[in-house]
Amino acid sequence: MQIVFNKKFVKQYNKSPQKIQKAFDKRLKIFIKNPIDHRLNNHPLGGKYQDKSSINITGDWRAVFEKFDGYCIEFFSLELIVSYMVKKTNKILPSHIAFIVDGNRRWAQKRGLPAGAGHMEATNKTIETLIFHSIKLGIPYLTFWAFSTENWKRGQRFAGMLFKILETKMTKGVEKYNKAGIRLRLIGDISKLPAKLTKTLQKWEKDSAANSKITVIIALNYGGRDELLRAIKRVIETPGVEDLKKTLEQNLDTVGIPDPDLIIRTGGEKRLSGFLPWQSIYSELYFTDTLFPDFTPQRLDEALLDYQNRQRRFGK
Repeated sequence: MQIVFNKKFVKQYNKSPQKIQKAFDKRLKIFIKNPIDHRLNNHPLGGKYQDKSSINITGDWRAVFEKFDGYCIEFFSLELIVSYMVKKTNKILPSHIAFIVDGNRRWAQKRGLPAGAGHMEATNKTIETLIFHSIKLGIPYLTFWAFSTENWKRGQRFAGMLFKILETKMTKGVEKYNKAGIRLRLIGDISKLPAKLTKTLQKWEKDSAANSKITVIIALNYGGRDELLRAIKRVIETPGVEDLKKTLEQNLDTVGIPDPDLIIRTGGEKRLSGFLPWQSIYSELYFTDTLFPDFTPQRLDEALLDYQNRQRRFGK
């Protein structure tokens, strides 16, 4: 992460640092409200200096290139912008981001690949990069809806393929994730999953219980109505219930996990499809056409900028 200033800017800054900082803040806030997209050369910071009032950069480096009264050029990544907004505007990042993972099969079809290739890309690359990016940002909870109760309708072959991908990833990645301080939580009715996968997941859940860098929740065989029905059944079986709401929440799959502040659905659909119906009543919703395997950390940063420009009232 760098901000690069030309010599003229440094000279002006030394003369009047408060004036230049104010100009920098103003320009940065303008950019935050209007993020822009354009690839610029192959320079590691997004391109060479050019005599233009503004150019827009995408890729691993997304930035604004501005002249402040003819003497300043800055480069910065979206990650820096997010950090800036937290520090300068007292806006906070979400504590819990939940993903409705959508678009894996379409991603594979667009590339002429087997359907499983999209799920492999999502499991082996996309989810991992989002986890480690969230660790850098200090976001403590991430949820990924990997398999719904409705997905059984796609057939046993599809389910078996997906479960095999998950099992392989969990087995190979457990040491790396434990070292990074990642805690695993499972939600959904895992009793219907293959025994070997269930054993692998439950072992990692147990072994990672003391990890505190980030909690990653995997929703497997999860459906919102199914979760509520299972919780209600347990409440009915609980004697002497006095606080119904509290007792119900204690019997949800997500007990001990804060409600999601932000729910992101990839793939272009604009509905929740029964995802976390109890927990999502005050969640901010972000829908994107980006297919999940293409949802990079930069796309997450865009969602965070959108989130930080919203006003959360919680019914007040």
